[in-house]
Amino acid sequence: ALDALDALDGIDGTDGTVVSLVSQLGIALGAAAFIATAVLSQRREALKKDLLQIIRTTKRGADESKNAEVKRLFMELETLNPTSEPLSSDQLRGDWELLWTTSPAILGLGRPGFFQPLQDQPILQFLDPQEGVARNLEFTALGRNTVDASIAPLGPDQREAFVSRLDDFLLFKQGAEENPGGSYLPQVDGLEKTTVGVRFKVFTLFGLLPIPAPASATGILQVTYLDNDLRLSRGDRGNLFVLKKVSSEMSA
Repeated sequence: ALDALDALDGIDGTDGTVVSLVSQLGIALGAAAFIATAVLSQRREALKKDLLQIIRTTKRGADESKNAEVKRLFMELETLNPTSEPLSSDQLRGDWELLWTTSPAILGLGRPGFFQPLQDQPILQFLDPQEGVARNLEFTALGRNTVDASIAPLGPDQREAFVSRLDDFLLFKQGAEENPGGSYLPQVDGLEKTTVGVRFKVFTLFGLLPIPAPASATGILQVTYLDNDLRLSRGDRGNLFVLKKVSSEMSA
């Protein structure tokens, strides 16, 4: 392409040479862009395949023996995120099943046995950024627990206001050793295009007992990778989340 540009010097264009060279240059640049896009797409798919394969045996992250490799794949995929503004993407709306996380509270590892999420049932998160609603759902031996919340794009000046402060509520975080809220605060440009502030509204235990959430029940969720069936997210406690899409609607 540079040779073609150099060749333009000193040509008056009366014989159509300039037009021909410019046309060739455009074709070359277009081909290069196409090849680069194809290479990135292939790399992205390979990383997704490796990530999904390795987390399949981790019990959603309860087995930490492969965390280093999972985190490496996680962070490399983040650099290849195909969706620069996930909050405005139709792909984000729907139910997402948790495949892996570093959060012991979400996994319920320190809770009494009857209150822990069942391994043979999904942990689901529904997001609808356009309507500003979210819901977390887990299944326990005594029934389903849900947490309903409102979400809204987070501006840089709102980060401190939405830092997680609910450290122990209704046994959800019992026995969980997690970093305090605000351990991770997204510093990216265009924060409001990738990150929501979460305000929890109602905790419903065993499908029977709704309990209003206190004012301190807030959090921050950043979408760092999004395609048609895979989402990577980070929370303000520094936890990582890998989820797959199971439905465009609330599925359960």
